[in-house]
Amino acid sequence: MCLAEYNNCFGITYNTSTEACTPNVSNIISPGQELFYHIRVCNEAMGFQLYTSGSLAQCFYISNEVINFTSAREICEARNSRMFMVKSSEKLDLLRLMVRTITQSQTWVGLTDIATEGNFVWADGESTANVSLPIPWDEGQPDDADNEEDCVEMGKSSVDFINDLQCYKTSRFICEAELSAY
Repeated sequence: MCLAEYNNCFGITYNTSTEACTPNVSNIISPGQELFYHIRVCNEAMGFQLYTSGSLAQCFYISNEVINFTSAREICEARNSRMFMVKSSEKLDLLRLMVRTITQSQTWVGLTDIATEGNFVWADGESTANVSLPIPWDEGQPDDADNEEDCVEMGKSSVDFINDLQCYKTSRFICEAELSAY
């Protein structure tokens, strides 16, 4: 019953006394409660792995290849995913950690102003104006150097901030996909 009601949760507590389901499990289980994990996995055959940070649980594919932005986006789409979007502080912290410890180099982010200069849009089509998390631009960024920087990366000058860059440059990339049953 709980799984039918909360099918997108990573974990659920169930109180046997009250028969109440609670999504987003905490580590503290009161007497009369049982802990259930809704086992949802990542498509490992496509190279995805589960990463968690706080309440965030998501599947990511971290590339070993260094390619241009368009090719990176196409690879993510072919894997039924999209490029990493930094739309929450937890995802920003996770991206910083991944760039610091895994990619260890500049890494494409799913954000561009290709359609309209200065109007940055996430890989899912949502404008940055609709997301409450401010974009952590590096100092002086975005600068659209030489009027051709329409794609966004993290790690070139700093692992804490992002920067606009020419889309034809090459970087590593990260694809994100929702948890799903396989």
